[in-house]
Amino acid sequence: MEINLHLILSRMKMTVENKIYCGRAEEILKSFPDNLITLTVTSPPFNVKMPYSTHNDAMAYEKYLKMLSDVFKEVYRITKKGGRLFIDLPSYLKMATKSRVAYSAIDILNLLTQEVGWKHGDLIVWDKRIIASKNPTAWGSWRSPSSPYLRDQIDLLFVLYKEQYKLAHKGESDLSKDEFLKWTVNIWQILPEKTMRKYHPAPFPLELPYRAIKLFSFKDDVILDPFCGTGTTCVAAKMLGRKFIGIDISRNYVLLTKKRLKLLKEEQQ
Repeated sequence: MEINLHLILSRMKMTVENKIYCGRAEEILKSFPDNLITLTVTSPPFNVKMPYSTHNDAMAYEKYLKMLSDVFKEVYRITKKGGRLFIDLPSYLKMATKSRVAYSAIDILNLLTQEVGWKHGDLIVWDKRIIASKNPTAWGSWRSPSSPYLRDQIDLLFVLYKEQYKLAHKGESDLSKDEFLKWTVNIWQILPEKTMRKYHPAPFPLELPYRAIKLFSFKDDVILDPFCGTGTTCVAAKMLGRKFIGIDISRNYVLLTKKRLKLLKEEQQ
């Protein structure tokens, strides 16, 4: 028997916001009402054999794309008109033991726009060169044209939107003049996260969702991360006076996110 979580919560006069859910995003999202959220800030698993505790990060490529399609179709449905999807993707992914490219961000972008229905908005390059290792080794054939390959020092941050570029609803902005001028460029230099790596193999730096949330949503809007990991998007949303929804398949990550949110609440009191 299929359980309609939204119907149950509605009858109990409970909201779905400001909660962290444990389970498969494509299933949990089905229980949420249409036109609920303004912004999704996320980075999906990249399917490159990352050591997640509960997710298989080595799925067959077709199965991986089907999973992404199922998730982001539901995200699209619950997004308000003009709402955005801010998604962090690598420029390309190489096979774990070979230099051959497995897939690129364009593959996922085509899926999101052509199959799911999101529209192209903006592209931001997340420049990580400011922290490049002084002793990198991933050079392929050392000092030889035989088989050199490039070290990836950027991620691509795609900003997609639903139906129209302008938000259909109004709200209160908390963007300062300096923030607006600094962030409305298509290159962001942000240090990758280090502290949370002891909990998660690929955590967000807080600055990334912090900027995205301030730049693409109003105060009190609902922010979603369907692959919330250690909960950084939700933490940034709460810091900025937004509502949040986080989903992750790992119970450990859900518990960690709840702990981070509880500590933040204590700090804000």
